[in-house]
Amino acid sequence: VEIGLVENGDVVLMTRASREQYSPFQTARLKVGQEGIIGWVAATGEPLMIRDVSEEPRYIRLTEVTTRSELAIPIKAKGKVIGVVNVESDQFNAFDETDVTVLQSLANQAGVAIENARLLAAERRRADELDALRANAADISAELELSDLLGAILERAVELLGVTVGELGLYNESTQDIRIVATYNMEKDYTGMRIALGEGAMGRVAASREPLIVQDYHSWEGHMPQYAGLNWHSTLVVPLMAAGQLVGTVAVGQADPTRQFGPADLHLLDLFAQQAAIAVRNAQLYEQAQQVAVLEERQRLARDLHDSATQSLYAVTMFAEAAARLLKSGEVEAATGHMREVRETAQEALQEMRLLIFELRPPILEEEGLVTALQTRLEMVEGRSGLEIAFNAERVGDLSPEIEEGLYRIAQEVLNNILKHAQAQLVTVHLCRAQQKIILEIADDGIGFDPATIQGKGGLGLEGMEERVALLGGQLLVSGKPGEGTTVRVEVSR
Repeated sequence: VEIGLVENGDVVLMTRASREQYSPFQTARLKVGQEGIIGWVAATGEPLMIRDVSEEPRYIRLTEVTTRSELAIPIKAKGKVIGVVNVESDQFNAFDETDVTVLQSLANQAGVAIENARLLAAERRRADELDALRANAADISAELELSDLLGAILERAVELLGVTVGELGLYNESTQDIRIVATYNMEKDYTGMRIALGEGAMGRVAASREPLIVQDYHSWEGHMPQYAGLNWHSTLVVPLMAAGQLVGTVAVGQADPTRQFGPADLHLLDLFAQQAAIAVRNAQLYEQAQQVAVLEERQRLARDLHDSATQSLYAVTMFAEAAARLLKSGEVEAATGHMREVRETAQEALQEMRLLIFELRPPILEEEGLVTALQTRLEMVEGRSGLEIAFNAERVGDLSPEIEEGLYRIAQEVLNNILKHAQAQLVTVHLCRAQQKIILEIADDGIGFDPATIQGKGGLGLEGMEERVALLGGQLLVSGKPGEGTTVRVEVSR
């Protein structure tokens, strides 16, 4: 007895190598309509009874078992042939019409059972795919660094479809092309290659905004010569679309020529691509926002440099010239007063320059972390300005670069305000972890102010601090009274 199921134009048979009960099963593939009695039955959907196989040209011997007569019955589900049940005998004329009727009844029951099993397997596979899609969406949505995200998306796509190679390209609207930005398991480094709209599989998908399946890439009329040496047989390409706009394309390929992509593969990769496109667009917007923030920071530094240090240096020049004229005319006492002005103004300019230097992200923040960067800032700026400083850090642990950058910038703004406006003698900085929160508290003993009097007015850089805290998803609290100093407290969830 043999049972074969139709798969991709073949009947895949499971048959025993001998008549022994526990002899191993072996598999065989027969082309539907082209090979053997079984192939003929799979093509026609009609039973076929052969009384003497030696007189039947369609008979193919698959095992060492002696066969003299054969009966093959189609297995159907919903009117479609899904397989064949085949029985053989070592006797001539072993089967009759009664056997056909009985075996057809069994085949009909088998067809229902096989179809139900396939539906159940499909539902389980769909559930697994949805779980994988949800897990992948959670992973890629949490990544905002574009370069890391692109590699993660491609790796997830390859794993999701169980294929061997892949590449991802981003669309450039100004140049009207796709630039390869990530590859997976490719023999040659294609990163950086540009593909024009309509060129190759990726270019065609970018131009049409429609998915594409190519079952044999190297014989496909649209193949690109650059891929001639790549072990890539079948190809599936889908567009990355976000809010109706093309973001890029992702392609996966399979080296095994027997692995053919179908509608289910296309649907799965297309669903994943929709999630990936949104993640890529978010990362691009995040990168653009960072670039804008850097530009605004540079512009602010330029304004500060012009408003403070440049004017101070100009004043030093004016006082020095005035002192030189007075000395020339013999007015030593008046010249001495101008020289005192030169010294005081130069000291103010030096302090301003220290602040501006530390406005830039110091390498120590990236190399040594937030605690060391804060301590260095306090020693190099506040300490040299004559302030007494007290710094304490407890159980801080590892923090993300975003949190470290944000807290450092906030501390910078607070400390700058203390130097410029507070007239303080002591500044205290405390950084600690409390459960799942990171707390930064900076206090001074200066002249203080009533926070309510500047609320909503953006004074003392509060608006910028509030924006930074909001980006970190934290809370900002400013407290103080005139004559009693000021305390700024930031809480950020780790």
